[in-house]
Amino acid sequence: MRMYNSEFLRKTILCLVLGGTHLASVLYAQETPKETPKTDTSKPNVTIEMAMGLQPVQKAVDIDFLTPEEMKQSTIMPYKDGKVIGYVVKNSQGNTVRMFIDTDDTKGIDQWSYYKDGLETYRDIDSNGNKKADQYRWFHTAGSRWGIDVNEDGVIDYWKTISPEEVSQEVIASIADGDPERFLRVALSQEDLRKLQCGEELNRALSQKIASLREEFQAAVTLLQLSPETQWIQFGGNRPSAIPAGRDGNAQDLQVYQNTIVLVQDSNSDKQVLIGSMVKVGDVWKVVDAPHPDSQEYVYSSPFFPAETGGESLTELNTISQEIETLNQQISTTEKDKRGAVYDQVVNKMIDAANKCKDPKERDQWLINLADTMSTAVYQKDYPNGLTNMKTIEEKLKGSHVQLAAYFRYKRIVAAYYTAQMEGTESPESIQDTWIKNLEQLLTDYPNTASTAEAMLQLGLYYEEIAKPTEAKEIYTKVTSHFSGSPYAAKASGAVKRLEAVGNELAFSGKSVSGTTIDIAQYKGNIVLLYFWASWADPYGDEISSLKFLQERNARDGLKIVGVNLDDSADVMNKYLTDHAVNWPQIHESGGVNSRPANMLGVQHPPFYILIDSSGKVAAFSSVVSDLDRAVFNLLKKSE
Repeated sequence: MRMYNSEFLRKTILCLVLGGTHLASVLYAQETPKETPKTDTSKPNVTIEMAMGLQPVQKAVDIDFLTPEEMKQSTIMPYKDGKVIGYVVKNSQGNTVRMFIDTDDTKGIDQWSYYKDGLETYRDIDSNGNKKADQYRWFHTAGSRWGIDVNEDGVIDYWKTISPEEVSQEVIASIADGDPERFLRVALSQEDLRKLQCGEELNRALSQKIASLREEFQAAVTLLQLSPETQWIQFGGNRPSAIPAGRDGNAQDLQVYQNTIVLVQDSNSDKQVLIGSMVKVGDVWKVVDAPHPDSQEYVYSSPFFPAETGGESLTELNTISQEIETLNQQISTTEKDKRGAVYDQVVNKMIDAANKCKDPKERDQWLINLADTMSTAVYQKDYPNGLTNMKTIEEKLKGSHVQLAAYFRYKRIVAAYYTAQMEGTESPESIQDTWIKNLEQLLTDYPNTASTAEAMLQLGLYYEEIAKPTEAKEIYTKVTSHFSGSPYAAKASGAVKRLEAVGNELAFSGKSVSGTTIDIAQYKGNIVLLYFWASWADPYGDEISSLKFLQERNARDGLKIVGVNLDDSADVMNKYLTDHAVNWPQIHESGGVNSRPANMLGVQHPPFYILIDSSGKVAAFSSVVSDLDRAVFNLLKKSE
């Protein structure tokens, strides 16, 4: 890459910051590169090399660069969208590489965007118009952080948004660099504690932890001995816990992560680091503990569940968890006909763990995980006695734990259904009849449980699939009345709305990862395909490939696709889109299959397609991509 002296680069950066096109021309004339990259000669002479000379304020950002040869095949063009003006750099494939814009018509660049594989991954923002970045945002495959730099010195003063995974990355980086201030920016503070409005006892315990965090950080640096080359590999932890308002005097709900852990690579070897507890303060997750080496001898004492998870019981649970993990690793290397015996050991260990839990919620979570484990093992044909054993556990739970008993019954029904499908010894009609009868029996035996609501949703979906919308609507309406206020009722209400929308206009909008609103109303006049999807439902990109083909064939006729992603994490979505890039917009809101967009239209399982005609009315919906060809063709023919 061509090198310029520091003064030239300083002037170049000044030129782009000020956004002055005359200054750009004068500066460029003073020192013209020998090989002039492709530009639009009818526009102000800001070159690709000038644009590519700019770097993000924050370091270690994954962005695309252009070699001198690639610059020759790339273009830089003025950008204009209403009052937003600036410059955009595109490579030879047409993917955006850089975009520098003035968002508020003040004649100066105030937003510097950097891209990777056509997706924006990082943005510097000048929010006060003084030509200095004071906000830094990460997008798509780079994450979801949003940092604020109050004094504009390039160092983030506090986080506006940051996920647990990204907090753990900051913790590891702070230890590797020996930077206590970086650590304290993602650690709970006294100001955060006031916002949490905890009860007196928890407030006292957290306040004591906060007071010792700086000292504990220095001890962690000594204990962990991480080098600046240490790489963060993976974040691990059970699902977050919700502590309801009212418990122990807490004035509001708390979202807490317990006993989180991180896998890092240092000097070509992997090691695990205990991160401890995290609590969510607004849109920011904060650590409560300094990190510690992972060892059986060290156990964090949790301020959030001190009686239930501290001391000896937690040590026992950790030991059992490690034993279960060892058994799980054995399963893949055990001959298939002998795996049942290993699963028997796993089941006994999980029951033992549930019995040792002092907190009923943790005990129930162990049993729920047990039902999931057994169900999965059954339809993977690894656990021949699984269905019988699940029934035995259900019978034991019936008297005192009706919700759990119903859950074991439901997971057993699911496992039996998938097993019958894979074995293929019965006709599809017979398998379906058994499935329906089992679900109906569940409704009879456990009429008021969460599993009942889930089964009713499944029945409604079944009636939709066999083209009986009236019966489906009747089932969904029962869910909304019997389980009012529950997530199941929200899902069922959305399904009723969707069924009633056929032939009528549909109002639908959602948020992108960057926070912008995507409203299908803006596409009125075009045929719109709402595509509800998740990476786990299309692991090899088959659905996306079919949609790309459909889009290419009908783009000239005005077909627009809007993706609605149902992954639990935007990071998962972005990683998938790195491998399966698309050019249609993506709605993503937290909650996965239970997110607001999914519940709004009663979508239970991706993929799911809703086809909307050019007048904004719902024409059809389907879970099968091959149905769309004919449906789109009919709409186009109708509009001729």
